[in-house]
Amino acid sequence: MGITNLIFTKLYLFLLPIGCYIAEGFSVSSTSPQSSVPSDTVTSGTYTVSFPNLSKNDSAIGCSSSKKDLYAWFNDLIDSTPYFERCSNHNNDSKKVTFTVPSMNGAKISLFELNEADNNTANDEHDFVHSHSNECNCSCIIQIENINESDCGTICAKLYESQCAYGEETLQKCNGNLRQVVKKHFSSQRPHTGYDAQISKTDKVQSIVFQDGKNSSNDGSIDQKHDLLRVLKEKGFVTIDTQLKTSVESCVKLSAFLQKKTKQDSSIRSDTVAFLDRDDAQACGLSEQFEVLMGMANFLNENLIFKHTGYEPLLPASKDRPLTNPRNIQAAEYREGEFYVAHSDNLLANANMRSNYRLYTCILYCNDEWDASKDGGALRIYPNTEHLTDPAEAVKSRLEYEDINPSNGKLLIFDSRLVHSVEKVKTAPKKRLALTLWMMRPEDSGVVVDVWDEEKGQVDWYRLF
Repeated sequence: MGITNLIFTKLYLFLLPIGCYIAEGFSVSSTSPQSSVPSDTVTSGTYTVSFPNLSKNDSAIGCSSSKKDLYAWFNDLIDSTPYFERCSNHNNDSKKVTFTVPSMNGAKISLFELNEADNNTANDEHDFVHSHSNECNCSCIIQIENINESDCGTICAKLYESQCAYGEETLQKCNGNLRQVVKKHFSSQRPHTGYDAQISKTDKVQSIVFQDGKNSSNDGSIDQKHDLLRVLKEKGFVTIDTQLKTSVESCVKLSAFLQKKTKQDSSIRSDTVAFLDRDDAQACGLSEQFEVLMGMANFLNENLIFKHTGYEPLLPASKDRPLTNPRNIQAAEYREGEFYVAHSDNLLANANMRSNYRLYTCILYCNDEWDASKDGGALRIYPNTEHLTDPAEAVKSRLEYEDINPSNGKLLIFDSRLVHSVEKVKTAPKKRLALTLWMMRPEDSGVVVDVWDEEKGQVDWYRLF
């Protein structure tokens, strides 16, 4: 069975070092000390991955078949992708199979079977950690040499991915603990730093939003760009009534495009969402809406003054242009009875750390003849709540809030740290539709996110945004 080249085309993934993770029945260990130095300067070391589930007692779990599948998968993996090179001195009769990864400075990866003497030597000389038990029943290991911790994390993740793709049942029985190690690895990844906002045009933002748009906050009607931006800076949010209306036809197309519920608990959020790229937006007749949302970060980079936070920006951001874009926008639909409880798009996870890089949330509403006093579905925003670590506190303490009516063409920009909610939609058959983009300010602040989807046993890369 061939493994497609896709398996190792994602070596650019944004991974942090895995260090030394130990799960029951599986381990990854290193002979080099852990380091907080960036991965490109970390001293190369040797790591081992053990498979104690492949017991030496073949009759226990049909081990002979499992070992055969393990070797077949490993050999097929080498031969199915140009990213690997089989070592020239490889002996087909040997129980040790080795390949190198040229793109990782010639890192060498070997699979071999251990006998009792090898076990003792491994434990004595290489500091291999096989399991929590005193008696090691490991029969096979993968050894990764001449590699830093970050690249070792990439290799371990891809070994798991390719094992899952291989599809042999006996092999699947042996990677359950590998899954736990990979899960732990992906529980603390640096978020995606976004894409350069400068590639998005600002002309539509200037003409549609900040020239023709009118501010509908309590400050009265304002049509000057600097006044709208002043409201955003002082209040933390601003609403603008634009002429960028979404047609009924586009709403119907968008509603048909939205078919998946969010992965959050239905007691927290019950809407239906999808992420739209430029082609998706065009198919729904929302090209102009897409371009306005994508152009907002570039516009704010050119017109807002950003305070220095004490952290250095991460590329593609810079001190002069700190905001970056995601690649897609989110579309969300709320029907009768659906809601989203009080939350923050960038919660203060602890006293010193945010949850992600989001700085501003930009929402464009698509709903004709919407009256939140009768239809529900208001966006309820709580000013001055960026310091809260528990969003529910805003509701419990009955903090001041403002309800935003999600009427067609209304644009809302707010500080992503502020607590807000979507109030329950009251009327049927009305559907509350909104398009959202999160502008990011990536910095070396130490922020990490959990991108592992436990239900699917794979990474959910959207969480990096």
